[in-house]
Amino acid sequence: TRFVRVRMNHGILIGPRLSLRLSDDVPARERYFPMPEIWISPTDTDVADASAARIADRARAAVSRQGAFCVALSGGRTPWKMLERLIGLDLPWNGVHVFQVDERVAPDGDADRNAVRLAEILGRSPLPAVNLHLMPVTDDDSGRACDAYARVIARHCRDGRLDLVHLGLGEDGHTASLVPGDPVLDVADRDVAMAGPYQGRLRMTLTFPAIDRAKERMWVVTGASKAAMLARLRAGDDTIPAGRVTGRDSTVFADEAAVHAASDSIHQQPGSDQMLKLGYKASAEQFAPRDLLEFSVHAEQAGFDSIMVSDHFQPWRHTGGHAPYSFAWLGALGERTSKATIGTSVVTPTFRYHPSIVAHAMGTLGAMYPGRVMLGVGTGESLNEVPSIGCEWPPFRERFRRLKESIELMRRLWSEERVTYEGEYFRTENATIYDRPDTPIPLYVAASGAVASRLAGRVADGFICTSGKKPELYSETLLPAVREGMTKAVRAQGSVELMIEMKVSFDTDRRRAMEDTRHWAALALSPEEKMGVEDPAQMERLSDALPVERAASRWIVSTEVDEHIERIAPYVELGFRHLVFHAPGTNQRRFIDLYAEKVMPELRRRFG
Repeated sequence: TRFVRVRMNHGILIGPRLSLRLSDDVPARERYFPMPEIWISPTDTDVADASAARIADRARAAVSRQGAFCVALSGGRTPWKMLERLIGLDLPWNGVHVFQVDERVAPDGDADRNAVRLAEILGRSPLPAVNLHLMPVTDDDSGRACDAYARVIARHCRDGRLDLVHLGLGEDGHTASLVPGDPVLDVADRDVAMAGPYQGRLRMTLTFPAIDRAKERMWVVTGASKAAMLARLRAGDDTIPAGRVTGRDSTVFADEAAVHAASDSIHQQPGSDQMLKLGYKASAEQFAPRDLLEFSVHAEQAGFDSIMVSDHFQPWRHTGGHAPYSFAWLGALGERTSKATIGTSVVTPTFRYHPSIVAHAMGTLGAMYPGRVMLGVGTGESLNEVPSIGCEWPPFRERFRRLKESIELMRRLWSEERVTYEGEYFRTENATIYDRPDTPIPLYVAASGAVASRLAGRVADGFICTSGKKPELYSETLLPAVREGMTKAVRAQGSVELMIEMKVSFDTDRRRAMEDTRHWAALALSPEEKMGVEDPAQMERLSDALPVERAASRWIVSTEVDEHIERIAPYVELGFRHLVFHAPGTNQRRFIDLYAEKVMPELRRRFG
């Protein structure tokens, strides 16, 4: 397709939402805001097409749902192209109400007035004339005029909220007529106000409260001259007026000139400057919760930096299998540990869990163990979702769309007071997560293919994959896709941590190291062999039929430290800086102690 959908860089290397570094008197939960997603198109004409299509989609949905669609439009070269495209589309025009974002104070018919061009274009559409609401800038009493226009908006818009506000971005960082240094920037008690002279004209404008209260914001930014301000908008620079507009429910439509000029000086190599982290994988499918907890506490004491737990409803095998509930278990782990990062690798927040429930659980954990909790998410496995809720397992396309939507909803729940969300798959109504951390919860996306890897590069704090697959999968597919996502989102070097679950069977006895892998033989089954298998007993039968050599094929099996390090080294050289070691044996304490004594010091010496 011509259009590439990406997400903006969300953080100052701290999380998926941006720290605006506000003053200490701002409540903590108000300091973090999601930033807009962005659609990049080759030219400004393509931007006009894409943004017109967005308005048309929103208009059809709103009129169908509530009988009316209220949109506020800005003027400009590309916006006029957008409007020309819009009038050629099939819209329920009788239910559309068009307002202005801002207007110059000038006589009726003056060419400086946006109203002239707006009325001319819309006059060729089926929009009823009474549904075009122009700003009354010729009224001698400007205060009265502003209040009257605010009442018009309130009268026609459900709950007094515009459905969509279309915004431009000036080369000085202004949007609407919210210009740097103008007192109108501080207006907090009016939806419409007068701005001082700018480029020779006084102006009437929507204020920040009206723009922020709208259900959705749509930016249209084109041309290399806008690149510097677009970069500052993406960086969350609230010293420019545009940077003060809330990023939730916002989309930027930009051309390549505006985006690429802004990204020329930004490095997109993920993870390369980060310190090496060595983690322990808590195998919830293999051990009972109490045993698993004791192993994990021992891992922290032995020097592991992180403890990641899987989230399975059912294990890979029935005999000797386990599946403790990850969120309850993490609460116990947090109480028994004090330094290690703890989290999921990974949870599926889309089927047996609604995203709001995952956001609730992680908010509590983050509040209890601030700075130590992360959330890893993925598209899921039928083994866990189908038996637990009896759903029909959908194709990857739907699972991926669900994941993207869940990420958006969880971040809103972590950052906003009351969230009413209407997505394709998930809905909330005035939902609030009351207990959540002051700092964002890092969110990692797990992927085994290019599509989800690009998503990780665009929106996540980290990327998760597993070892033991063909080398070219990492070097030619997964990591290039992560970098592609970062490039499109103009994200800085180091903003995406590369985490990999390392399948390792290290022991002084090679026979034991090989035999230990039998419990996890299911990992060696091809996707075709295990497709549609949701019964652990059936998965066990398939696994047990494999020879030990194949069961061990996904694992680094070794008895010598140097050999072991050499087989781990290619992953580190690819850029993976967070290695989470998954050992298959039943004697986890033995593995932890051997690794802490022999392997981890050498890894840190060579790569740390």
